[in-house]
Amino acid sequence: MNEELKDLTNPDRFRDIPPGLVASIAAGLEDPKEIASRHGIYGEAWDKLSTWKPFLDAIAEQRAEFEKSGYTFRVKAAMKADVLADQLFVQALSHEATLGQKLETMKTFAKLGDLEPKTSIQAQAGPGFSISINFSTPQPGLIDKKTLDVSPKIIENIEEKTVKKAEKVTKTIKKAKK
Repeated sequence: MNEELKDLTNPDRFRDIPPGLVASIAAGLEDPKEIASRHGIYGEAWDKLSTWKPFLDAIAEQRAEFEKSGYTFRVKAAMKADVLADQLFVQALSHEATLGQKLETMKTFAKLGDLEPKTSIQAQAGPGFSISINFSTPQPGLIDKKTLDVSPKIIENIEEKTVKKAEKVTKTIKKAKK
């Protein structure tokens, strides 16, 4: 990588710059020289690249995009919270911390660590509506006899043996009810 970037007079050389390099430098969280060395750019190649106008313009453009989207603020806030979290943890472990302070610290870390129980949210399947079905017992005298025939029927051509079995079952049921 280092050899490829020594000649920056060729406009095609910009394609040889690792994509994450510009974004990492634009975030402003570390020394640009250290970031470049992790990407294999150091010494004379870094000296030339760090003063090359198209590279500096790309960093400025990326930095402006980060500022506009709030990315830089969120990343820096996360870093500060991380540093303070270590101090908060040490203070919560001290003997001077009250039980309430320790409990609050535990709740804070549970929230930051995404360890709190999740509430289930049920989505509605469309515009809200409901269907009600009411089953009621019919009142005496309201049954249409044409629809419901409850009169006994005589079944013809049944073997005598089957009739005796049915009578026996009926007697057994009556005895069981007593």
